[in-house]
Amino acid sequence: MIYAIVVPLILLAIARLLQKDDGIPRISFLHWLFLLVFRPKGLWNKINEVYGNFGVLEVPFVGKAYVVMGPEKSRMYHTSKQLDMLKGTEVVLGDFAPRNSFVNKKFTTETAVKPLASPTFIKDVEKVILKRLAREPWSKGFVPDLFAETWDLALELGFQEFIGIDESCPQQRQLMALFPLLDPEQVMQSPRMWYDKAGLVAETQRHYKEWESLFEAAVKDRKAKRAANGETGPDMLIRVADSATDASGKVDYYDIVRKMWGLIVAAQVNTQANMAWLLIRIGADPALAKRVLDEQEKVLGGRGTPLAGVTPTIKDLAEMEFLERVLAENLRLVSLTFTSFRMTLEDFHIDNYVVPTGSFCIFPHETLCVNPRLYDIDPWEYNPDRTMLFSGSKETDADADLDGTSREPKRTKLVQGGPNANYNLAIWGLGKHPCAGVRYASAVIKMVVSTIVRRYEIELVEGTWPKLPRISLGSSKPYNKVQLRLTPRA
Repeated sequence: MIYAIVVPLILLAIARLLQKDDGIPRISFLHWLFLLVFRPKGLWNKINEVYGNFGVLEVPFVGKAYVVMGPEKSRMYHTSKQLDMLKGTEVVLGDFAPRNSFVNKKFTTETAVKPLASPTFIKDVEKVILKRLAREPWSKGFVPDLFAETWDLALELGFQEFIGIDESCPQQRQLMALFPLLDPEQVMQSPRMWYDKAGLVAETQRHYKEWESLFEAAVKDRKAKRAANGETGPDMLIRVADSATDASGKVDYYDIVRKMWGLIVAAQVNTQANMAWLLIRIGADPALAKRVLDEQEKVLGGRGTPLAGVTPTIKDLAEMEFLERVLAENLRLVSLTFTSFRMTLEDFHIDNYVVPTGSFCIFPHETLCVNPRLYDIDPWEYNPDRTMLFSGSKETDADADLDGTSREPKRTKLVQGGPNANYNLAIWGLGKHPCAGVRYASAVIKMVVSTIVRRYEIELVEGTWPKLPRISLGSSKPYNKVQLRLTPRA
């Protein structure tokens, strides 16, 4: 089967190499394919070393991508007004997203931070977590499939605490049950992509129409209840519905689908994976587990209440600086297949070359996240105490002596200065397109880890360390079942 796919690709690649070069450095597809199949670890860093910071890669049957790589080009790429992230993402997701989804980013960004403003946000998140821990399998002290459990937990938190559709909404369970069929990461990694893409697209779009009907019913139900009880407070579902209502009062329910899908994807896909990964790392490393617990005692102790009974505040979560680095270091290593997608809005100049208007561009995060020139210790090693070269938002902040100048290198700890401060580290987005859900995701992940480690000693079951696929569209998720044992603390 693999030869039936690879051989035609090789023949097409050879034919393409014989065509006239357009002057832009060409990345050999055959070399890229060889690395992908036989030496996938550090693939993009190898490409960066051989071809430099810029080139064009043409993949048969897929198309052409202009590849920008390395710390020297990160600020330029991620701050350019000529490069559009939404249009780039549309190229990748295509018809697997709701129709006409990639508009009105400002709405998503502003909406994503509103839940944290609620004075009961942290307490409400804690209630959901504790309710989950009181149920099997957590209550039995053995978790047989950790990633499945964190998926369900993150989805419940996302619907209930992020977009405000709680158990009082009759449509909540149906909306949640449909989301895995609309998650682009899961759908686009389906085997059907190889032999029935058109059928898979049509099925996905039918699911969006089902969502439309469910959201219509949910909005009407919520409005009726608010009218009956006189409630006028903030409500995410109503805010989204209001933004989809025209001057005549007509509601575009499919526009609600678009906006809710974007919010849920932001709240769910990588949040649940990183919840699991942090619990795995803590369960596999007693020294790390002790340091995480020590910080919990430092931040939350001394309040006249057993540590397990303390509910952190947003300020407490912000003071968990070591846990923040534990999370950042994990993101650095499990999101290596991420690339920043862009579309050129006009001719884009890079070095002495011109990328034409309407071209698809990518920036592989691996050329930052495990670039050995940036780190004080082995970039493939997990170590939240590492330091790295810093590159700030201004050209004068370009500290690292990467371009042959004599500027004094500046080293910082991970995410020092904020999650988007260092253009040498792409874990929460950069420049014009930082992650819209970073504050929500970080708070929820910290709450899950804090709540669990203060109540349980965690142990990773031997032989269940995550086994990862070669390619993932988001934070790496294993194809085996990762298992934990939990022992209640005295």
